Amino acid sequence: MNTKQVTILRGPSGSGKSTYAKNLDDVRIVSADDFFMKRNPETNALEYQFDPTKLARAHNDCFRRFLIHLQQEVKHVVVDNTNIHAWEYDNYREVAAMMGYRVEIVIFQPTTLKEIKLCIRRTTHRVPAEIIMRMGLEFEIHDTPAEVTHMPISD
Repeated sequence: MNTKQVTILRGPSGSGKSTYAKNLDDVRIVSADDFFMKRNPETNALEYQFDPTKLARAHNDCFRRFLIHLQQEVKHVVVDNTNIHAWEYDNYREVAAMMGYRVEIVIFQPTTLKEIKLCIRRTTHRVPAEIIMRMGLEFEIHDTPAEVTHMPISD
């Protein structure tokens, strides 16, 4: 039985992806958000400091860390990005499969206005409401049912 697994999370900001990932046991989580975590010199606390001009670098860094984990044969790697469109996560899925990992896609897709409003309220990175609404509208269904788990968006 294949014990190596990659879990790819998909959903708009505020949908519960990071909370889900943090509640998994014995995983390595990679996220483009990590690139924007900076230490505040006054408080020594990590703070999220998003810079849209560095988004491509953040995703490249996330994929680089993902590859390192796979090369180290980490048993369970979680990709915690929005992954709204197939092109955003296809490389993760393809490389994981090539390296002998079982791939699971976990979807947090809002299907009602109430769920979109909940995502807007819960986002921890101050993502504007119109961006979250666009993510919900543009969410691309691209996965085969055998590899997908749908998670509810709820309080």
